Amino acid sequence: MTAATGNSGWQEVNYRIVGFDRPCFVSDVLQAVPQTEACQLVSVHFEADGIRAVGELAVRLSPAHPTRRIDQQLQSVKGIVRIDTVF
Repeated sequence: MTAATGNSGWQEVNYRIVGFDRPCFVSDVLQAVPQTEACQLVSVHFEADGIRAVGELAVRLSPAHPTRRIDQQLQSVKGIVRIDTVF
């Protein structure tokens, strides 16, 4: 869900991620999201059962940072099965 952050034009994008549970899966997902002034990780929550990992990320983006770049980077993480984006 999009949330106004007080900065003109900024948006918060929520990602729901499903993938295969493996060592460093969450770390790899987090490294796929660039940490810059234009892209800030707001919250992270993951649960895993040894087979499947399900998580949610909230990312705050400036108007100059396209969401498709993050989508592509997340898709490249080994073990990702599905990514749902909610604006």
